[in-house]
Amino acid sequence: MKATQVLQRSAAACMAGAAVVHLGVDGEHFAEWWLFGVFFLVLAALQVLLAVLSWQPVRRPMLISGMVVNLLVVALWAVTRTAGLPFGPDPGTAEAVGIPDVLTVVLELASVALAAVVLIRLRQSRPVRQLLPRTATAITAIVAAAVLLTSSVAIADPSRSQTMDDSMTGNHAVNHAGAGGCATPQLQQGKENMHKKGANHTMSRTSQDGTKADGNGERHQMAQLPDVSKATTAQTAAAKGLLAKTIADTKKYRDPAVAKAAGFDLDKAVQKHNKKRPNSVGKALKMLHVPNQANRSDGKVVNPAAPETLIYSRTAAGKFILIGVMYTAEKKDPPATYQPYLRWHFHEHCKVPGTKKPCMPTDGKCPEGSKLVKSGYMTHVWFVQPADLVYGYAMTPPVAQLKAYQETIR
Repeated sequence: MKATQVLQRSAAACMAGAAVVHLGVDGEHFAEWWLFGVFFLVLAALQVLLAVLSWQPVRRPMLISGMVVNLLVVALWAVTRTAGLPFGPDPGTAEAVGIPDVLTVVLELASVALAAVVLIRLRQSRPVRQLLPRTATAITAIVAAAVLLTSSVAIADPSRSQTMDDSMTGNHAVNHAGAGGCATPQLQQGKENMHKKGANHTMSRTSQDGTKADGNGERHQMAQLPDVSKATTAQTAAAKGLLAKTIADTKKYRDPAVAKAAGFDLDKAVQKHNKKRPNSVGKALKMLHVPNQANRSDGKVVNPAAPETLIYSRTAAGKFILIGVMYTAEKKDPPATYQPYLRWHFHEHCKVPGTKKPCMPTDGKCPEGSKLVKSGYMTHVWFVQPADLVYGYAMTPPVAQLKAYQETIR
C-alpha cells in the first residue's frame, strides 16, 4: 500500500472521529437551540460523508473539501470561544473552552495536516513510497484506535454537564471541572486504597443524613427535567400555581434598583462573578445568582414573597433580565411539597489540602487526606410560560423557554 494512502486514510479517520463527537453532543445543542442542533447534525453527516469518500484511493477534490470544511469549523469554534456568535439564544456571549471541543479541534486539525501532507507528496515528482501490507495495516489500526479513544474521552467528559454550573455563585461556587485535584501526589495512595476496597465510580445519590431521597440528590446525578409522567392533576396544578405565584411576587425585581433596595446586592454578585471569571467582565452572562442574606436566614422555605436568591441573565449591553429564583433549605431537610416537579439538589466535593482545586467524591467518599464538603439543599424555579411548565423546574436554565417567556412580557 502506498504511504500516501495510509496518510489519507488517517486523515479520514480523524475527520470521522470529529463527526462522532459532534453526534455525541448534538442532543445538548438541540436543548440549547434547535438551530444549533440541526447545524451539528448536518456538520457530522458532512464530515462522515467526506471521510468515507476520502478513504478511497486518492481523490484530491475530497481531500481539499475535507480540509476546507474542517478549517471553517475550527475558525467558527475560535469565534464562539472568543467573541461569541452574533445570533442565537445568547448573542455576543463567548462559550467556555472544554475538553470535548478541544479534542474535536485537535482531530480536525490533524485531519487537515495529514491531508495537506498527502497533497504535497502527490505534487512531488519522486516515486511514492510503498509500505508492506502489515506495516500499512498496523499504522492504520493505531491511528483508528487513537481516534476512537480521543472521541470517546470527548463524549464521556463529565465537564459537559457542569459547564452551566460554572456560571453560578453562592451555593454553586464549586467548579467541578477541576476534578483533577484528587490526582495530587499526596492523595494518589488514598485513591488507590479506595479502589482496592471496591469503591465504585458512581456518585452518591443520598441526602445529607445518608438516606435515599426520592427525586432529590447530588446535582450531577440529577436529570435536567423532572419525570412528571405519573404526576396527578393536583400535583400539576400545584406546580403551575407555584410558578405563577413566584413570577407574580418577584415581578417588581425585574427592576434591578428595586432588587437592590430589597437587599439583593447585584453589585456584589457581579464583583464576585468577575473575580472568579475575569474573562467575563463586560460580557453577557447566562446566569447570575444574587442572594439576599436576610431571606436566607428567615427560616422560611419556598416563600415566593421572599426568595433566598434571584437569578438574572445579563446582556452584553449590561441589561439585567430576571429569569428565575433559587429557593434554599440551607441546612434543613427540603420539604416534600410540589413533587414530582420541584426537586432539591445539593453539591458535594472533596476539599484537597494545599490546593484550591476541588474534586468529586467516589461513592460519596473522598480519598484519604481530603475532606468531604456538602452544601445545603437548593432548587430552581425558572420563569417560563405555563405551557412549558416542566421546564420551569429544570436543573439548568432552559434557554429557549426562557427566551420565549421574555418575548411575552415585553
